[in-house]
Amino acid sequence: MNKSPMSKGSLIFVSVLTVLLMSGVGAMAAAKGCTMVGTWFGAGDSGITWMATNAPGPSATAGEVNIEWVLMDATLGGFFPAAVRVTNAVGVWQKGSRQIFPYTWVAYAFDVNGALVYTARASGVHTAVDCDHWNITYVLEIWLPSQDMNDDPPYFCAPGTATETRMPLVQATCPH
Repeated sequence: MNKSPMSKGSLIFVSVLTVLLMSGVGAMAAAKGCTMVGTWFGAGDSGITWMATNAPGPSATAGEVNIEWVLMDATLGGFFPAAVRVTNAVGVWQKGSRQIFPYTWVAYAFDVNGALVYTARASGVHTAVDCDHWNITYVLEIWLPSQDMNDDPPYFCAPGTATETRMPLVQATCPH
């Protein structure tokens, strides 16, 4: 059977259109497939800054949070004057609905002699602006050494906001 040039042209047009549509669908799916995995620069509304590394867990929908403070006032604005050092924060993240990722982390503050001053826990939500930028809402809870984080209400509690930006992979070049 001999096909007319019109049907060959139509077939080519439909094939090209299908490829273009499929590549667009793939790009849209990639934009919606953001992950928390990576290294991030963060800044909170309280002036705290950090670097976070979020590692995958046993699946692509949960993992670990490791935060190193770049700028952190251990006294929390003078509220705990004895605090001189805050440990790095360690926690977990999980994929929620769409581009929302709930998380929780814990850190400890110590005085000059190494005695515990307070335990801090933050929990909240990362919301993707795009795959490399996140808006964060959180609640920071503080417990005194005499309190049990699992049984007692927090001594102090405050909401806040922050942002994170993914660290890009770059190839540095220096002028000769």
